[in-house]
Amino acid sequence: MLSITITSRGETQVLHHAVGILEFGRVPREGGPPRCLLSDAYVSKDHLRLEPLTDGRVRLENLSTRGPIRHPLGEIGPGESASVTLPTQLLLGESRVVIEFAIPEEPMEDG
Repeated sequence: MLSITITSRGETQVLHHAVGILEFGRVPREGGPPRCLLSDAYVSKDHLRLEPLTDGRVRLENLSTRGPIRHPLGEIGPGESASVTLPTQLLLGESRVVIEFAIPEEPMEDG
């Protein structure tokens, strides 16, 4: 499971994504994979597709036609993709996206 923290304009949201592809963009889209909406004028309507890989990395695909995805190792240009290890930080427009593995909660003991 992935834990994703999004910070934009001083507001923070945290979401957990269990399995499969997750997309990020400025507008909702019917059909297709689950989508995280970002209220950021500099984020494209379709900006990022995130796909967990079996080796513990994630594949990042830039769906935008103009805006890059910035990450610690450089940029992923429009139409390009890259696989990165976690944890990682991305910049989509003016929104910071931190992606890491979620730490499972341990059950509480009675006592």
